[in-house]
Amino acid sequence: MTNAWALLYDELKMLDSKLDREVTITFTEGEISTILYYLESATSGISVHDLPDEVNTIFNKLENYDAIGFND
Repeated sequence: MTNAWALLYDELKMLDSKLDREVTITFTEGEISTILYYLESATSGISVHDLPDEVNTIFNKLENYDAIGFND
């Protein structure tokens, strides 16, 4: 691997690790419904098993936000 590719690889690895940090974002119930509506539309016709794990995780968090205390 050339030096430039090695540097790019290192930068991408560092960026990927930053994307795993949890953040807190406040949405209204209407905003969550809108996100879920468009997420369902975008993934319709695709098996749940074929979706990336990240999409399933986001979907589950948004669908269950009330049950896990986001809407207290």
